[in-house]
Amino acid sequence: MGRKRRLELTRVRAEGRPKWRKIYHGKMFTFRGDYDDAVKSWHRKLVELEADPPQDELHEGNGRTDGRSWRSRLSEAEAGGRERSGATEEATTPRTIAGAVDAFLVRQRARASAAQISAGRYANLQRCVKHFAQFIGGRFGVDRINGAVLEAYHTSIMEKVGNGWSPEYAQSYMAAAKQFVRWLDHNELIDRLPRNIGSKDLGITIPPHKIKTFAVEEIRTLLAHAPERTRLFLLLMLNIGATQKDISDLRPDEVDWEKGRIVRKRSKTRNRGSVPTIEYPLWRETFDLLRKYGERDGERVLRTEHGGALKVEELRGGKVATIDNIAAAYHWFCTRLKRTGLLKAKKPLKLLRKTSPSLLQKNPLYAHCAAHFLGHAPHSIADRHYISIDQLTFDKAVLWLGEEYGVR
Repeated sequence: MGRKRRLELTRVRAEGRPKWRKIYHGKMFTFRGDYDDAVKSWHRKLVELEADPPQDELHEGNGRTDGRSWRSRLSEAEAGGRERSGATEEATTPRTIAGAVDAFLVRQRARASAAQISAGRYANLQRCVKHFAQFIGGRFGVDRINGAVLEAYHTSIMEKVGNGWSPEYAQSYMAAAKQFVRWLDHNELIDRLPRNIGSKDLGITIPPHKIKTFAVEEIRTLLAHAPERTRLFLLLMLNIGATQKDISDLRPDEVDWEKGRIVRKRSKTRNRGSVPTIEYPLWRETFDLLRKYGERDGERVLRTEHGGALKVEELRGGKVATIDNIAAAYHWFCTRLKRTGLLKAKKPLKLLRKTSPSLLQKNPLYAHCAAHFLGHAPHSIADRHYISIDQLTFDKAVLWLGEEYGVR
């Protein structure tokens, strides 16, 4: 840090006399008064701090110059400085990286408890931000974070990609680190946001890869042998692109029990205004099973035997606990089917959601319906304002999918 930057102070919004701030080695110093007087006060303090560093920053074996702690002697020096200057200094506050991470995670945990983010998202942030703090060193002050540190962290992440991490996994770590740094800036815990935080050089390129899906014959095998309730789960994933969470969250008022349609937003993105509400026509078999096993009253259409949610993801003691009855039913069914020789390998359940839009993408008549089927927010201005999916065409696309799977 150059001498000029070391003496710069940041203006803080406050009533009355101007207020200025400086973060130095994990502590925040604030001053009242004109800028020139505040800089002079900070300069005197900086000289004192560098001449007499805290005891815990000295190596073992160094003793104190007298019987008083460095904090006591620093307080006297600060008091003398205030008497000599028109600027007054207020109390300091520790700002270590470890402490900032704890505060950040308290905030994110509260958001998860209020259902603003998922418990899984919180767990991901917790893992990634702690990794970032470990890379820097938790005992250091947040003022240690700058563009060079971000670049060094990016370099270390890229090295892990070279040693086996997937680009997607690495990207989640880098994104969490940037979110944490922006949070520090928004809460005025650092003097300035690193200039390279938005640079493409700190991005991680994810190469295009072939989307894995089920083959149509595999789908037909699964549907032909699945127990009715498990079959309903599979049909909903194929018919409306549902995830386990979508199935668990499906509400009775989202089902048209007369016409056999579901109108809803995806559970994951239902709080985003840009995400469309999709109306899906149900295949006859899907609707028949939904009427047989579904509830028309209460909060959920489909529940466990005890009336609970099929999928639960919540924080318990700061850790994520997940119960997925749909995945468990699928695992049990596939294990039994493999023993018969009818199923060669159990594919991940999440691939079912990808299979239908992939089929639509291959059909020139319905390729434009694929993103709408998944309930994705429109990305381009044209998608948002000019291109709309005709409901009649979308109905035909979804019914065509049922025909491909051999579903009545």
